[in-house]
Amino acid sequence: MSRRLFTLRVGDTKTKPVWLDPESLRFENPREDAAQIAGTMGLVGALLGEYEERLGSAEAKYNHWKAKKIVVFRGMSPRPAEWLSKVMVQAEADYQAHRLTISQLRGDVTYLQKFFEACRSGAFMLRALMQREEAQGEGESLPVDGQENTRAPTRPMAGYKRQRNGRPTGQSPIKTTIG
Repeated sequence: MSRRLFTLRVGDTKTKPVWLDPESLRFENPREDAAQIAGTMGLVGALLGEYEERLGSAEAKYNHWKAKKIVVFRGMSPRPAEWLSKVMVQAEADYQAHRLTISQLRGDVTYLQKFFEACRSGAFMLRALMQREEAQGEGESLPVDGQENTRAPTRPMAGYKRQRNGRPTGQSPIKTTIG
């Protein structure tokens, strides 16, 4: 992914430019970055909702424009075949502009979805890093790459409830939703 510019509506008439850069998802300080990633996810979620709305609006405008053109062409005498009406619509000057707008908005929505997924993955990685740091600070032995940890954990993971048989239940405490 590369750096991209988006516009976010602020109020009824104002917009705010927002640059999204995947390089910003490289974490150096887990504690500080954990707070940043939550804000980034909120911003990307707001952008995603707005761009999905824009895409829906552009598709509705295109479908309305296309239907009006087909009605005009189908009203001609002699009446052209259905396939010819579709070709005549595609030959119109506005057709390319409508399709290009829709294509660009689909690309923007896909980019935002992937960026949000990257943020979510980053949040889970940060959480794991922080848990690892906490465990090391408490003196727990952690597995080294290629080795298995044979020591039983001294406390359950934060956010999980334990059943009587010791198996975790419930959902992870980190939950993200869009829209």
